[in-house]
Amino acid sequence: MKCQEALARLVAKTKGDESEAAKALREFESRRAQGEDVIVFPLRGRWLVGSAQQLAQVARDASAAAKDQALATAKMRRNDWPQ
Repeated sequence: MKCQEALARLVAKTKGDESEAAKALREFESRRAQGEDVIVFPLRGRWLVGSAQQLAQVARDASAAAKDQALATAKMRRNDWPQ
């Protein structure tokens, strides 16, 4: 998982200082200044800041949840079809 700092800066420049990307960049810069090894990464419309390992786990969890939701929706739709 790669840091998406350049993308976050572009989004923040486009959407402004109060955008989620700008807020994440401020957190990213603050934590980096404190010596933390963190990245900034977009996931499902949110900007996350954390270690690459933490964010990879968050992405896996989100993917699993989306898959579970898709399977549940498909099952519901199959059961809703008129016989």
